[in-house]
Amino acid sequence: QQEFSRREIIFPVFVAGLAATSAEDQIRAVDFLAQFQVHGIGRNTSVAKQLLSEVCEEQRRGIARGESGWVDWVALGRARGLAVVVCGL
Repeated sequence: QQEFSRREIIFPVFVAGLAATSAEDQIRAVDFLAQFQVHGIGRNTSVAKQLLSEVCEEQRRGIARGESGWVDWVALGRARGLAVVVCGL
């Protein structure tokens, strides 16, 4: 039961990291996912963490170039072979 409820929170944390407006909040979301990785919830957690890290990096690059920082995370995930499975919805 505890493992199932952990799985249910992976995607909301991922989305919170996507929506975060500060680097600190993005890092917090990535770190939170990393903690779930330690507990061996599964590959989906690793993929979600990697994709969130890459999206955040792309956002930072865009902002540094004077762009909005918006990143199509679905397209980025597909392009890099990082598919996140939504559990518990």
